[in-house]
Amino acid sequence: QQYVQASTNGNNGTLTITSYEGELFANLPFDNDTWLFRPFELKADKNYEVSVMGRQDCDYGMTLNLAYCTEPNLATVVDTMASDLLMRDWKEYKGWINVPADGIYYIGVNISTWGFSVEQNNSAIDNFSVKEIACAPPVQIKETKVTSKSADIDFHSIADVWEIKVSSVDFDPEYGVADIITDTIREEHYTINGLDINKDYFYSLRSLCSDPSEWSNVQTF
Repeated sequence: QQYVQASTNGNNGTLTITSYEGELFANLPFDNDTWLFRPFELKADKNYEVSVMGRQDCDYGMTLNLAYCTEPNLATVVDTMASDLLMRDWKEYKGWINVPADGIYYIGVNISTWGFSVEQNNSAIDNFSVKEIACAPPVQIKETKVTSKSADIDFHSIADVWEIKVSSVDFDPEYGVADIITDTIREEHYTINGLDINKDYFYSLRSLCSDPSEWSNVQTF
């Protein structure tokens, strides 16, 4: 099954779906793992913000993913920019990109289902946009080595200085307190020390431009 264009008053069989804005949105029926790719011409040494509104009929069971690729397929994924649970109400999902060379890149959005079966639980996306911004959080963030007591974090950015927050509980980095560490970084690598192998950890980064960026999506290990 594929994404289908639906009207603002489209009905999925049990519930009436209302678009986030305007007259149309993209509807995706339950029980599929379809990616929708769109090509964009992007420039090197520029920051781009990707945004899409998403929702589902229930409060659990579906995850929205954002990724960018060099071709319109998952074999060429460069970075998974966002992955988060869909909610019953419309919610904004964001990711950020900076590319190594000028060219055409493909930005994909996917809604995956997991854990249960509700045949009438449809999902929808609206207001899919890409825009250039002055300052963006680091991208391609990943843990390259995790031991019982430490974790190495690598990332990429066109900024020069960054800030990291690490917490032992899931948190909002904009307002939440990082109970493990808050630190300033001056290279695209950071080691978090003093960890407990029996705990989960959550972290986020932002770029310290003249006007700091948003915090990156919280990641966990």
